[in-house]
Amino acid sequence: MASQKDLIKKLTTLNEIAETLNRAVDVQSALQNALVRLIELMELETGWVFLKDPSAKNRWWGRGYVLAAHHNLPPALAMDKARAWKGDCQCQKLCNNNQLTRSYNQVRCTRLASAGGNRRGLAVHASTPLCSGENVLGILNVAASDWSDFSPEALALLTNAGSQMGIALERARLFDMLKEQRIHEQAALLELSNQLLSHLDMDEMMSYLTQEVRRLLEVDACSLILPA
Repeated sequence: MASQKDLIKKLTTLNEIAETLNRAVDVQSALQNALVRLIELMELETGWVFLKDPSAKNRWWGRGYVLAAHHNLPPALAMDKARAWKGDCQCQKLCNNNQLTRSYNQVRCTRLASAGGNRRGLAVHASTPLCSGENVLGILNVAASDWSDFSPEALALLTNAGSQMGIALERARLFDMLKEQRIHEQAALLELSNQLLSHLDMDEMMSYLTQEVRRLLEVDACSLILPA
């Protein structure tokens, strides 16, 4: 009976995480909330999420990554601790080498090892990719004092949560692309309308219209047929 209740609790929490991500307008806040719920579900204390960002060229957080969410970091991993956060880390190297394809629990955290100070006993973390299909968008890490804290069941749970986060991120990315495309389309239509109004000569206006429509639609030819 206890195991059945535990299973129901885990499924309920996973459903709550999925609903949080699906309803989210602000994806970063949703990642933060999902991370907190997942850590509680796994009976851990600390975790963080890296997102891939090709524009991140400096060494803070690791080249090509940004820190998108974190929860209950020990003092040794405070945001102003350069020793902990500057430079690449083991989980990022695994991800860059396409070796992080599922939850992986044998990551001795190089950030914790180099940080010094109060780590609250944390030494290792389990990592899972944030995936949408074959596309890896980031890394989810949850920390512990020993690898024994990450059972096969816990790793399966971590993989599931990582997939949910990855799908939410991809959906948000596609939504932003669509929104940006619509903004460009509306601006182009407004400019076209203004230009048409400025052409008083009919032949000149029709010539401009066909040329501009061909350019906007990226086609080889365009013709304008008027009723006789």
